[in-house]
Amino acid sequence: FTFLLSSLSTVLAEDSVLPDSILAENTFNDTLPEKKSFFHKVLNQTKPVTYLALPIAYYTPETNLMLGVCGVVSFRVKNDTNTGSTFIIPWVTYSIDKQMNAEVFGSLYHKSNKHQVDYELSYKIQKQPFYGIGNKLDFDNKELVYTKGFRLYSVYQNRMKDVFLLGPIYHMDYTSTVRPEENGSFDTTNIIGSKGGFVQGLGLRAGFDNRDDVYFPYKGNYLAVSGVGYPNWLGSKYQFASVQAEYRSFFNIKRKVILASQVMSQMTFGDVPFYLIPRLGGDKLLRGY
Repeated sequence: FTFLLSSLSTVLAEDSVLPDSILAENTFNDTLPEKKSFFHKVLNQTKPVTYLALPIAYYTPETNLMLGVCGVVSFRVKNDTNTGSTFIIPWVTYSIDKQMNAEVFGSLYHKSNKHQVDYELSYKIQKQPFYGIGNKLDFDNKELVYTKGFRLYSVYQNRMKDVFLLGPIYHMDYTSTVRPEENGSFDTTNIIGSKGGFVQGLGLRAGFDNRDDVYFPYKGNYLAVSGVGYPNWLGSKYQFASVQAEYRSFFNIKRKVILASQVMSQMTFGDVPFYLIPRLGGDKLLRGY
C-alpha cells in the first residue's frame, strides 16, 4: 500500500499543473519561485495518459498472505491544463484462505475543476474483526465475521465562485453473506445487519475549498459536510441516516515545510447494519495509526 501511495503521488505529479491564476495570487515569496519551477519543469509533463502497475504482497492476521496487483491511470479530460488530473486506481488482491478485494476508485475533474466526481466501486470477500459495538467492546475476545458484498459510492460536486462545492451523493451496498464464528457473541446476539441485505441511499454534500492545489497544497483549507438517508422506499432493508463532517488545513511554515491537519466526525442514526457503522482506521482513514 505504501508503494501505491508513493507511486500515485508520482503519477499524479507527472500530470499536475498549477493554474497561472493561483500562482499569481501566491504571496509566499520564498516558496513561489521554487514551486513554480518544481511544477513547470519537473511535474508538468505533456503525456496525454500516464499509467503504472505494481504487484502487491502483504500479511495480516485476518487475511493471512495476500497477493495481487494494483495500478494507477492518470489523464486530463480534453488535455485541459487548467483542470486537475483525473485518476483511476484499480486494485485486486486474493489471499491463500480465499479472501478477495477487487476495487476501482478515483476522481474525475472537468472544466477547470468546476465539475468533480469521486467514485468507489468494490467487491469484497473478507473476514472482519468484531469486538462489539459502541462502548460494549471486548478486546480480549476478537471474532472474525465472514462477509461478502458489493459497494458503489459516488459524489458529484459543482464548484461555484472558485471555492464553494455542492452536489449529490449516491451510495449502494449489498452484503449477500454474513457468517460469524459459531457460538461466539456475534452468533448469539441479535445484531442489526447479521443477515446482510441491500441498502441504497441518497444525500448531499456541501463544502468550501480554497487550497492552492488539489494534490500538492501549500496552503488553504478544505471543509465538507455531507448527509445521506437510506429510507425503505428506496429499497433499503435497514432504514437509517449518516452525517459526516471533515476539515483539513494546510499552512506553509517555511519553504517546503507544510503543516497539515485533519479533523473528521462520522455519525449514524437509526437501524444501522454493523458493517456500515463508522470505524476508526482502515485503508483511507488514519493509515498511520
